[in-house]
Amino acid sequence: MTSNSTAASRKRRDQHRKNVALARRLLREMREGTDARIAPSSMRVIAGPDAGLVLELPAPPARLLIGRAEQADLRLTDAEVSRDAAELEIDLTAFSCAT
Repeated sequence: MTSNSTAASRKRRDQHRKNVALARRLLREMREGTDARIAPSSMRVIAGPDAGLVLELPAPPARLLIGRAEQADLRLTDAEVSRDAAELEIDLTAFSCAT
């Protein structure tokens, strides 16, 4: 590997670290409510016996269980919902949900 390619690789790695640090800072500020224009993320149940129930989402990275199980982060009482109905994964760039 030449010194130019090593320097370029190091520069890309440093820029990536700066981008990750910036993204984390922005998300932390959003969660702390330091910017009044951005509200913290939350989930709200819109139908069924638990309608209106709200779960504030934690800062990423996080993984949340949704269902009737006692250990569920968003615990539902609807008998038609399974104990582990879904798992929500939150990272720095997206949300994903697996059922």
